[in-house]
Amino acid sequence: MVVIHLARTLTMRSLPAIGGRVGRSHSAVHHAARRIAGALTRDAALAREVAELARRIAVREPPSGPRRGRPACCPFCGRPRMDGDNDA
Repeated sequence: MVVIHLARTLTMRSLPAIGGRVGRSHSAVHHAARRIAGALTRDAALAREVAELARRIAVREPPSGPRRGRPACCPFCGRPRMDGDNDA
């Protein structure tokens, strides 16, 4: 639900476009967006976490904390480095 909320607030994507990216129908995206909006008004800790995620995405800041021991191709995606990936 948080991914859907962030997609709705940080992009100009339509409900069907967001649903296509997360494997849900547009009505499921709409329902999830409404549920997370309600949860954000009731749970201040969740609202702070989501606001921090949105801020980091907006400024493209890498995540903090342990990386679970996997080397990443860049500080943003966390995808394991593949043979042939450039260091640049």
